[in-house]
Amino acid sequence: MTIFNSIISTPQRFISVSRPRRFGKTMAADMICAYYDRSINSHVLFENKKLADTDNWEVYINAFNVIRVVMTDFVRVGGNIEQGLVRLKERILEELSEEYQNVKYDPDDFVYSMQKFYTVSKMASGICMILRRKGRI
Repeated sequence: MTIFNSIISTPQRFISVSRPRRFGKTMAADMICAYYDRSINSHVLFENKKLADTDNWEVYINAFNVIRVVMTDFVRVGGNIEQGLVRLKERILEELSEEYQNVKYDPDDFVYSMQKFYTVSKMASGICMILRRKGRI
């Protein structure tokens, strides 16, 4: 997590968790999500770990909106990849629209819609970070 924290605000912040089959990708991804996801409070999971001894662990814990994607949920064995990608886009927009109900988006333009949701979520994350610095959350 300390490596992730050191690159989270850089152009290298995009991370792919890739390992051979049956070697803990889901567990690793779940841990990353638990640490960064602002919709949950996971301090108790990490406070007694080495991570808690680092300078910036409190800055990043539960500070971000997290989209967790399990590709096998969308592209099934023998399934059509194009259909899987359509399902993936639909589900992401559906989930974001539930979280940000006031955002007007275009279900036929995924990039435009993601930009709209990103703008609103970035503002919400900024407010969250300001409140955290003031000790309110």
